[in-house]
Amino acid sequence: MSKKSTKPVAVTRAEVSAALPKTETIQLRLSATEKEAVKAAATACGRSVSEYLLECHRLVADKLAKG
Repeated sequence: MSKKSTKPVAVTRAEVSAALPKTETIQLRLSATEKEAVKAAATACGRSVSEYLLECHRLVADKLAKG
């Protein structure tokens, strides 16, 4: 029996995000300075605040999972 070679499918985060319905919200209390810092960081990364915070979450969760 021969193994069938499969190629990975390239899917962007935008495509994955668009395919998943966004129905939930989170309210976050922070200072005006913190809010501006988050907005500036998101802008610097070319992301919306929501995209930026989700990406930060993914990075931290991945790091914690790896130990």
